[in-house]
Amino acid sequence: MYHPMTFELFCQGVADYGPFWDHVLGFWKARIGTMKQEPVFYVKRLAEFVGQPFSAEEESEGVVDQIIKLCSQIGDWKHHFTDEMAKRVDHITGEKIKGSGLTFG
Repeated sequence: MYHPMTFELFCQGVADYGPFWDHVLGFWKARIGTMKQEPVFYVKRLAEFVGQPFSAEEESEGVVDQIIKLCSQIGDWKHHFTDEMAKRVDHITGEKIKGSGLTFG
């Protein structure tokens, strides 16, 4: 379970890397549809973007591949969020992406 303050800050759009939904919409608008075709490239690019590039040691140990594997486990968030947290994030996401053409759910 995530720390309540961390979750609250996330919902408010406060994070070291900036508001989550702004990043989602940025990628959506840029149409980076090749992410699934080149996941290693984009995971490394994202890590650099948030100021946390992978070290050569991390890359050689397969950390990037482990992250890709973790991210491809659809629905794993359900093991970390309560029902209330999920509803709140769904509501915020719906508000943030309204009118963008991006849908979820």
